Amino acid sequence: MPLHQSAAVGSATLETLKKGSEVYYVDRSPNTDSVANVGKWVWYKVSTKTAHTGWVWGYPSGIQEATDER
Repeated sequence: MPLHQSAAVGSATLETLKKGSEVYYVDRSPNTDSVANVGKWVWYKVSTKTAHTGWVWGYPSGIQEATDER
């Protein structure tokens, strides 16, 4: 899953997250995008263990807010 620089499909990719990567929830974008008729999904701003902060797009249940501090 690409970690985007901004909440837009065409934005630069900061890194590619592997399935199961641990991320920390930062924020949620008010806008949604539809890619290849998959449906309208939300953008989530997340921080990775590699210190990148960016946006991922996906099904809302795919991201859960962390309850503990880093």
